[in-house]
Amino acid sequence: MINPDEYSASETLITFPAPIPLLRHPINTATDNNHSPVLGFPNPNSFKTAYKSCESSILTQCESAARIGCSVAASSNCKPPWWKTLFGSSVVSNEEMKERENCEEREMMRCLDAARINCREFAETKCVAAFRDARVVVGEDVGNNVVEMIDRVCFGGDGDRFGVKARSGVRIVRGSDLLDKR
Repeated sequence: MINPDEYSASETLITFPAPIPLLRHPINTATDNNHSPVLGFPNPNSFKTAYKSCESSILTQCESAARIGCSVAASSNCKPPWWKTLFGSSVVSNEEMKERENCEEREMMRCLDAARINCREFAETKCVAAFRDARVVVGEDVGNNVVEMIDRVCFGGDGDRFGVKARSGVRIVRGSDLLDKR
C-alpha cells in the first residue's frame, strides 16, 4: 500500500544552506588600456573585517586541535612510572591521583600557552599570504560626476577629448599596503 505522506513536500524537498556571500566584488578600474573589472574589496573596512574573520577562524581551529594534542601529551607525561605496574600495585592512593591531576593541569596549561603563540603565528602567516595581493578600493581619484560636469561645461558634452574619463576611476591599493598599517 502506498502512503501519501511519503510524497509530501516536507519529505521530498531537500533544503540547502544559504550561499556564503562574496568577499570581493567586481570593481571597474577604468585604466587607459583596460576597462575590464577586477575583483576587490569595496572599502578598507570590508577588507579588515574579512582579514580578522580569516585570522579568527584559523586561530579557533588551530587552538581546538592543540587542545586535543595537549590533553594527550599531558596524560602521557603525567602517567605513573612503568615499574609501578610490575609489582602488582594496581591500587592508586588518593594522594597519587591528586598529584597526577595537578601534574596534568600544569602540563596542559604549559602546552596550551605554547600552542596559542604558535597558532597566532600560523594564522597570521596564512591570512597575510591570502590577503597580501588583494585589491581594495580606498576612494575615487576624480568623481565621475565631476568629470561629466567638466565635459559638459568645457566641451559641450560631445565626448572625451582629452581622455579625462579614461583616467578617472577608483583608487585601488593592494592589501599589503593596509596590512602594513595595522
